[in-house]
Amino acid sequence: MAQDIRHTAHPAVKTCIEVLQAVARSAAALGDEDGDEIVKQCELLVSRISTASANKQAGLDWNEIGDLAVKLVEREHDFALARFADFRQMIWVVIQGLREAFQDEQSADNEVVQHLSRLNKAVDSDSIDELRTEVVAAVVLINRAIEDRKKRQRDQLEELGTQLNRMRHELLQAQQELALDPMTRLYNRASFDELLEKTIELSLFSGQTSCLMMIDIDHFKEINDRHGHVRGDNVVLQVAEVLRKTFPRKTDFVARYGGDEFAVILQDTQLHDGEMLANRLLADIKSRALEVADGESLKISLSIGVSALQTNDTASAWVSRSDQALYEAKRAGRGRVTSAQREA
Repeated sequence: MAQDIRHTAHPAVKTCIEVLQAVARSAAALGDEDGDEIVKQCELLVSRISTASANKQAGLDWNEIGDLAVKLVEREHDFALARFADFRQMIWVVIQGLREAFQDEQSADNEVVQHLSRLNKAVDSDSIDELRTEVVAAVVLINRAIEDRKKRQRDQLEELGTQLNRMRHELLQAQQELALDPMTRLYNRASFDELLEKTIELSLFSGQTSCLMMIDIDHFKEINDRHGHVRGDNVVLQVAEVLRKTFPRKTDFVARYGGDEFAVILQDTQLHDGEMLANRLLADIKSRALEVADGESLKISLSIGVSALQTNDTASAWVSRSDQALYEAKRAGRGRVTSAQREA
């Protein structure tokens, strides 16, 4: 505002102009179109007063000027109150949101809650300076609290990740333990039944041929009766080890079916290949003298039945066909491989 009040001689005129200038400054600081309009009205009125006073014009209607000045002051006051109320409402909304955001961690955020209470009191007051101070302090404190919370959450996530990894490892170990035979460490009967079903399902989509071997230790009851169960268990363990080495492919599945009987699922294997592998196993076992105790060894033989997966086979039908081939091998004198030919 460019008016120079030094040209006004009368103190009342000077005071009036200073009041209008103060109103204009306050309205300008608040911004907004309404504030700009108040500034313009104040400037026009000050210009009018200053010009009349400088030219010593006696025709100036002070009642009219007084009314205009009062209206401008009231308008600026109402405008300021409205802006201040909007500001307080905005701060109140922020406070409510922050209270909800932090109430889940009250123990860690007491300082924030206390500061929000002070900010709440400042909102209820009419002091813009107090409110500004509390807002700045709250922003600093809340930023720090948010960073602290982020760090806590990162630490918690890292700890949770560590715990989950440990639990996953323990779960995998537990699942593996449940899947294995405790004595031989081959897969157990339950695992065999599960994979047999999956192999049949897979063949429906892939069309691949798989073979199933059922293997039995010959005269195992006599071994137990003559040499004792400890030596009998040693025979089972050594046969299991030979099986593990004979079928090393990741797709080969070797299981202890029960007692002295084993089962092998050979995926993507034709019947003649299955027969060849069974005969290789048979020859390996026959060539060995299995050590059952210190300085004591036994020669054993195996009977093996082999069958290929057929169209529309169920798990029980496939096992039954391989079992039948195994019994045929035993009836034929043991120590041999018998295959179940495809049904016509």
